[in-house]
Amino acid sequence: MSRSDLYEDAELYALQYRAYRDDLAFYRELALDRPGRVLELGAGDGRVTVELARLAEQVVALEPAASMRSAASDRLRAADLLGRVELRDQDARTLDEDGSFALAVAPFHMLN
Repeated sequence: MSRSDLYEDAELYALQYRAYRDDLAFYRELALDRPGRVLELGAGDGRVTVELARLAEQVVALEPAASMRSAASDRLRAADLLGRVELRDQDARTLDEDGSFALAVAPFHMLN
C-alpha cells in the first residue's frame, strides 16, 4: 500500500492515527498567537482542522481526497464547527487566494 492509498481511505487513516495527538497543542498555540483567518493545507480527516476551528475566526481547509473531505466534514459537524470552516476540494499547488491569512499551516505529512 502506498502513502497515497492511505489518504484515499479515510477509515484506514483514522485507524492508523487515532491515538496521535502530540501535535495538537502546537497548532492550538499557533492559532492563539495569530488570531484571524487560518489556511490549512492538507486538512486530511479534519483532526487538526477541528482544533483550529475552535480558535480561529475562520479556517479555509484544502483537501483534494474526497474520502478525507467527507471524514473532515463529519468530524466538524459532530463538533458543531462546520460553519467556521470552508472545506475546499483543492490541492495546495492550485491555491489562488485574494484574501489574507493570519496563519497558514501544513500539518502532519502534507509536505512529505
